[in-house]
Amino acid sequence: MCTQRPPHDYSQQLYDKYKEVFEEYIQSTVLPSLREKHDEFMLIELVKRWANHKIMVRWLSRFFHFLDCHFIARRSLPRLNEVGLTCFRDLVYKELNGKVRDAVISIID
Repeated sequence: MCTQRPPHDYSQQLYDKYKEVFEEYIQSTVLPSLREKHDEFMLIELVKRWANHKIMVRWLSRFFHFLDCHFIARRSLPRLNEVGLTCFRDLVYKELNGKVRDAVISIID
């Protein structure tokens, strides 16, 4: 696939779909499981989901390594690893940071 040339080069579509799949997975699976839990149970679930997400990002980034080596390097786009981790931050952290802070404070108290 590294040697594909137009019109058979689907690198941009694959790169876009990579991010779209992460966003869809987080919206449909991760966030609902975190929203239904509270306090320390939410923190435990968040740690589990974050660990799973990092593993998924690592393996998918390796699987699509040719994108990082060829397509992304030429276009100065964010690397696949960064895209996957940023999706989690943008969708999960930004929504739940207040609840996480409150849960940690309640555990400390």
